[in-house]
Amino acid sequence: MFIENLKKLFSQVEDIHHQEPARYYLHEGHRKGINACRQVFHFLKKLNIYNYITREEALPDHPAFRQINDHINKIVVYYPDYEIELTSQILRKLLPQNPLPFRRSVLKSMSLRSAVIYVSDIEMKPVPIPAKVDGYYDFVAPIADNKLHIPLIPEDPDTTATLPPSIHFIDDDNIGGLDPKAILIDSAPKTGRLTQFHAFISLIARSNPVSGLMQLFHDALNSSDLTFATATCILAASEPTIISSVLRIMMRDSVLDHFLRSLCCSVRKAVVGSTSGNLEMAALSNMFVIASEGCWYCTKEVASITQLFFTICNMLKRGVEVPPLAMYILRCALTIAAYEDACGDAAIGMLIELVIQPFVAGTNLENQLANIKKAIISYPESRQRERNTAEATIISVLEQEIIVTPDPENDDEKKDLETVYKFLTKNADPFVRLLLILNSKTYLQSPSVQSIMFAFQKANDIRTLEASY
Repeated sequence: MFIENLKKLFSQVEDIHHQEPARYYLHEGHRKGINACRQVFHFLKKLNIYNYITREEALPDHPAFRQINDHINKIVVYYPDYEIELTSQILRKLLPQNPLPFRRSVLKSMSLRSAVIYVSDIEMKPVPIPAKVDGYYDFVAPIADNKLHIPLIPEDPDTTATLPPSIHFIDDDNIGGLDPKAILIDSAPKTGRLTQFHAFISLIARSNPVSGLMQLFHDALNSSDLTFATATCILAASEPTIISSVLRIMMRDSVLDHFLRSLCCSVRKAVVGSTSGNLEMAALSNMFVIASEGCWYCTKEVASITQLFFTICNMLKRGVEVPPLAMYILRCALTIAAYEDACGDAAIGMLIELVIQPFVAGTNLENQLANIKKAIISYPESRQRERNTAEATIISVLEQEIIVTPDPENDDEKKDLETVYKFLTKNADPFVRLLLILNSKTYLQSPSVQSIMFAFQKANDIRTLEASY
């Protein structure tokens, strides 16, 4: 039934585009057209597609993909050079939550703390001015025609922000026993990040606030935007217990596959070149290394990068020494990369970046690995043996039947949640900074949008191929 209703809405929008062309989906053109597009967005949001997020396929199809593709084909002519933006604008409405929950517009509108100030002026009577601390933990107040804007958490943790001497708080004389300046300004370096951390949990949690802190934290960690989970896996690079807890929590809620394919889709193009500084790749690598549980210990004595390459590939082909969860993560990554390009370059890049790169990072072998990778991908005839081995390894991993189930001996979700929560509260400053960086991307760059865009593209490719027979 919903497909028929969606077709009707699409038809109305198409008629408006044909009658008076404009980029209505991008909020351009007359009000009627923009509102018609908003109706489409509203309808797509109402679709209960959480099951789509929890599906195990590498690139799940969606029942609305075919209609969305037909609709885009009919109006794309009115969006020259904006086809990708048009597609992502529509597809991201299918996601259960906003891909960038802590984007600039949201954080600017937040009010974590509030106060009333006045500006001292001998020529004017003090006028009360509402001030607030926004989501960035910046002190914001409208002063005349300008907006006072002061970051309250300086880069140097031993310093505090300073307000202009003309700014005073209404309660400066501690009426009621409170000192607004001490609460808002002086304590910010010590309490600001924790305040942000808990405010962000509340912002993206699906549960009723009365459900309790751990339930809210559970929802934030499993949120479909993946920001909390990604930042945690980046930050906990040397904390096996933390990453293992995150993976178990996501596995219990059947969102681990969504997490893996979203990260893999976001790095699928980058792995052919350098992934240095790529945060999503860092999260994925940390998960793989932790899931490996020290199975690569035998490679520590390997001095040659070529020998290391062949040793690791042989272990992967055998599959018995590497724990199932690590193999599962790798197979997901290689599957996405194999979908990316038929020639195999992306899959080879993914294999090297995910499995070998973490073990040579910061050593004298790192540059050697980069050179070998470049040769295998760009000049395969110069490294034919390595290329053949990499391809055979990829095929072997993709052919293996890998089953991952929760460990009954570690099946204590409350303990896992408390473990991760305590770690993040102790590391609130770097964690919040990571959240802000991850949310500074465009919608198109976010992992969850990359995932659904890639799934949409491949579903259309398959239908086109089937229609040609």
